[in-house]
Amino acid sequence: MSRRHRPLSTSRYKYYKCILNLTMGVAAATILVQYSYTLIYLHQQAVRDAAQINDQFTAPPAVTKKCTCVDCNEDKVCGGLWLGNRYPGMPAEEEAIHIKMHIVVSHCKNSLDWMPKYLEGFKNVASIHVISKCGQEVKGAPNETTTVVIPNVGRCDHAFAYYITEILPQLITKTATTTTYDNSIIVFLKDTTMERIHQNRVAGGRLRHIDLKSLVRIASSVNGFACGLDLGGGNGKQSAYHDASTLYKQEMTAYEKGEKDYKNGDVVPFRSNYDTFGDFYKALNATSPSDLVQVCYGGVFATSTEHIFKQDMNVWRTLEKALERGDNIQEGHYTERSWGPLLATPLKPFQIEALKNHATSVREQHWAMHGTLMSEPIYSPTSLNPPADSPASGTHNKN
Repeated sequence: MSRRHRPLSTSRYKYYKCILNLTMGVAAATILVQYSYTLIYLHQQAVRDAAQINDQFTAPPAVTKKCTCVDCNEDKVCGGLWLGNRYPGMPAEEEAIHIKMHIVVSHCKNSLDWMPKYLEGFKNVASIHVISKCGQEVKGAPNETTTVVIPNVGRCDHAFAYYITEILPQLITKTATTTTYDNSIIVFLKDTTMERIHQNRVAGGRLRHIDLKSLVRIASSVNGFACGLDLGGGNGKQSAYHDASTLYKQEMTAYEKGEKDYKNGDVVPFRSNYDTFGDFYKALNATSPSDLVQVCYGGVFATSTEHIFKQDMNVWRTLEKALERGDNIQEGHYTERSWGPLLATPLKPFQIEALKNHATSVREQHWAMHGTLMSEPIYSPTSLNPPADSPASGTHNKN
C-alpha cells in the first residue's frame, strides 16, 4: 500500500518557494554578470584586432629620411639647401605681396630714395622704422616712416639688436594671459642696400642681391630666415651653410672698411675680449647650433617674429650690450655671423649629412667667409689640399 504524502502547510510552501526564487535569482544574476564581462572582453579584443589589422594596411612603413640632392629642382625638401634659397612652406609669389611685414633700416648718411621702388607692390607693410646713427638727415624715406636716433655704436648690427629689444616688443599683441605674435616678417636693411656688394672681392664678383619678394617668401618658409645675399652667385660653388666647428675658430684682428666714412671718433680698440667667434657666440647663452649653420653676410636679411622670440630676450639684450663698446669693433663682425645661427631653423641630421656629402671642401679665410662649405676643388681638379708651402689660403679638405 503506497504511502500517502502529507500536504505541505501554506507557510512551509511559501518558505520553499521563496528559497527557490532567491536561488534562481542569484544564479541568473551571476550568469548575467559573467555574460556582461564576456561581452566586454570580446569587444576589447575585437577593437585591438581591428586596430592591428588597420595598422598593417594603413600605417606607412618606417622610412629613413634622405635627401636626393641639395642643389636641384627635383627634391622639394632639400633641393634649395645648398644656396639657402628654397625651403618647404614657401608661399607663392602672389601670396608674398600680402604677407604682413615690418621694415627696419639702419641709416648713417645715404639717401633712402630707393625705398619706395623697393617696396612697390607690397600690400601689407605694417611699419617702417629708420634707425639713424650718424647725425645725418634722413632723406627719401617713405612718408609713413618712423625715425629713431641712437648713438653711433656697433654699426648696423647694433641698430638691429636695438630694434629687437626696444621697438619690436611694442608691435606684438599682448592679452592678460598670453603673448600672441602677429605672425609677420621683419626685413632688416641698410641705407647702402642697393649699393655694390663689397664681399665680392672675396667671392670673385659672383654675389648677387636677393629681391624683397624672395626674401619674404624664404623667411615665411619652415626655415624662418632669409639672407639678402645669394652666396652661390649663379655658379653654386659656395654654400649658404658653414661648418660650425671651423666657423667657431674664426678670428679677426682688424677691419678698415668704412673707417673714413663711418668712424664716430671713438678710440676703442678693434679687438675684444673674445678671441674667436665661438667665444663670442657662447657668451650670448643662446640655443646651441647644429653641426652646419647658415651664415648671412652683408647686413640684409629677413626673419619672422616667431623665430626672433624663440630666443630668450636676454640673448638679444646681451647682443645689444656687447655692440655698445664702440663703432668699428670685433663684436660687430661676430654678430654678422650670428644672425643665421640665432634665427634659422636648425637642420635635421639627414639634411646635414646631405650637405656634407655634397661639399668637397671647407673655406679657411679667417678675415672673410671662414667655414663656408665649397662644392668643388679650389687648388686642382685632383687634389683638395694645397702643398704645405703654398702661399694660398682658401680651403681645407672636409675629410
